Amino acid sequence: MTQAAVGGPFTRAFVCAVERGRALPSILALSILLDQLDTRLDEFFRGVQEDMTFRYTAFHGDRQETPTSDRR
Repeated sequence: MTQAAVGGPFTRAFVCAVERGRALPSILALSILLDQLDTRLDEFFRGVQEDMTFRYTAFHGDRQETPTSDRR
């Protein structure tokens, strides 16, 4: 799909900015974009939650705590 086709009422430049992380769509705009992609909001956010939970856990699971006596 082209950016213009996915964007619907939005400009191709807006869709490009969202794809590159330079713009954050509102919930309404996200809903419109996802509708064009035949994806429900709950499906999208479930995927985000699973991805972020994995990254958060992986990052914090490998982290070694610094003893509090060494802190200033």
